[in-house]
Amino acid sequence: MAILDIKKAFEKTLNSITPSIQTAYEAVSFTPTQGVPYQKVQLSPNQPDNPTIGDGYYREVGEFQVFLCYPSNKGTSEVLTRAELVRSYFQRGTTLVEGASEIIIIRTPQIAGTSIIGDRIIVPVLIQYSVGVF
Repeated sequence: MAILDIKKAFEKTLNSITPSIQTAYEAVSFTPTQGVPYQKVQLSPNQPDNPTIGDGYYREVGEFQVFLCYPSNKGTSEVLTRAELVRSYFQRGTTLVEGASEIIIIRTPQIAGTSIIGDRIIVPVLIQYSVGVF
């Protein structure tokens, strides 16, 4: 259940950010509104870490990715301001709790630059996490 708990915890926290913007979730139909910002999310688990031998403990590690999708031709100020706001909700050392899982943000989230795709400027915010599983 750790993976589902991780996804829920990140999505709950992301949805608590104000002002809110529309969110495109994985495997859920979404049609963006022309000229309106939105964010797209993806959970990207990595190979679990097995720091011990002989017991059931392991660590889920990975990255929660938030892609901020803003109308292009308006500069980068608005989208980068939002990226910094998202980053502030997932500061290094923050612990998110969902179910039996305590998700720890292990690095300062990376604001990964800008790119233009179609009529949108896209800025990824990459959030690395770790969860101990027994």
